[in-house]
Amino acid sequence: MRRLFYLAAGVAIGVAATRRVNRAVRAWTPQGLADGLGETARNFAAEVRAGMAERENELREAFAEQRGDDTDTEVRKAR
Repeated sequence: MRRLFYLAAGVAIGVAATRRVNRAVRAWTPQGLADGLGETARNFAAEVRAGMAERENELREAFAEQRGDDTDTEVRKAR
């Protein structure tokens, strides 16, 4: 009975280790690296676009305050 338990435990550990190794190997293939880098680049680009839009709004508001009029808000509404 004890031998059967250790055999089953060994098989389970072997399967788990093999799956982890295969997953790690797949992550380091050219396709796996491209997938990871592509996702990172898309996230970075989205954050940059959001930051640019936020800064553009800040500059528009500052420019409108400096000019003392609200023509900028009317232009934004038209877009």
